[in-house]
Amino acid sequence: MGYWDYKNVGASANSESIEHIEKIFEYIGYASEPDSSPDGDECSFDEPDVYGCEYSADARASGKIKKCFGSFDEKDLLYLLNALFPKTTIYVHKSEGNNTSDTWENHDIVYDTDDMTCYCEDSYTDYGGGGPNDSESSKESFVLKPPKMEHVKALLDLSMQDGNNPLAALLQELIKKIERGFVAEATNKNTAPSKKKNDLFVIKKGLLKKYKGNEEHVEIPDGVTAIGMEAFSGCYNIESITIPESVTSIGIRAFHDCGHLEKIAIPKGVTEIGAGAFSRCLSLQNINIPEGVSVLEFQTFGSTKLKSITIPSNITSMGEKLFSSCYELQTVIIQDGVEEIGDQAFYYCENLTEISIPASVHSLGLWVFVGCKNLKKAVIPKALEELAKKRDIFTSCKQLTDIQYV
Repeated sequence: MGYWDYKNVGASANSESIEHIEKIFEYIGYASEPDSSPDGDECSFDEPDVYGCEYSADARASGKIKKCFGSFDEKDLLYLLNALFPKTTIYVHKSEGNNTSDTWENHDIVYDTDDMTCYCEDSYTDYGGGGPNDSESSKESFVLKPPKMEHVKALLDLSMQDGNNPLAALLQELIKKIERGFVAEATNKNTAPSKKKNDLFVIKKGLLKKYKGNEEHVEIPDGVTAIGMEAFSGCYNIESITIPESVTSIGIRAFHDCGHLEKIAIPKGVTEIGAGAFSRCLSLQNINIPEGVSVLEFQTFGSTKLKSITIPSNITSMGEKLFSSCYELQTVIIQDGVEEIGDQAFYYCENLTEISIPASVHSLGLWVFVGCKNLKKAVIPKALEELAKKRDIFTSCKQLTDIQYV
């Protein structure tokens, strides 16, 4: 991040935002304590609100940080912090020199978003004083830009790993803004031109291969017959999707990681839903399964917010990790007709309290209900008793006291 010693975050700095900023500095590998800044006394500005010293190398050992923040500079920091805390002013102090000759060159830079001007002042210091070098000082305007998505997502990952939910929430909202077409507060020159609706989709011979928009509410064009692999994957901004009745197939990971998707209806003509199609749709609370679908593949609904689900009689096979990490799933109804339940199908569905397996089931995978720590009652066909015990389907179900083999 260059050779600066520390930054002062101005206009919008308050106790809460300062805490967030100090954490951001920590995550990108910079010290936020003044004692860690080797040349703090030489800063020509008053006490900074937040320090950030590049010499805090320990945190930078992370491969993620090196990859995402290795070329991070003061403008990247300005774009990021201004997006989170509008009208941020950053003061940068850089020093070059050595203690042997007692000489230092100081470069003080101020990025002021009040007038969109960067002030640069150079001075020479030999511990006995020294004034600005007017010939090397400058003043120029700059334009605020949106922060890089890779920086924001990396910080989101780090904040979630750290359990820092308030900062994670801010970063999630920022991701939504960027996907909409973020405009920095101090200027409106960065507005991206809007695209026509049909330009947002890559469609070839009825196959929707990719969605290129950032809308919250998406209507897939009539005539599309198949939604391709990862067509909407990572479209975090989408809240609802309307699928036309012409669609018969939904591809692998088609809507994977659509983190804000809350509403979607699968048309009755759909006969195939690919593996991981709705995995990590973290806001999805309801889903319908059409009558034409016979197989639910690997992790189709993993890491969703589903609270209840009915597996209809047309489904013959429930894939591995089908509902893995659906922490809010409370009610599951498996109708007669299902024949196979795959490995770890209900992996860590922690709020599931009761389950009944129909007589049609003849195959059980390993650890089907592993980690369902609140499961209290299970009803299983007598014919599956030996298999259920052999496959250890109730591993880590610590509250399960009522198992009925009927």
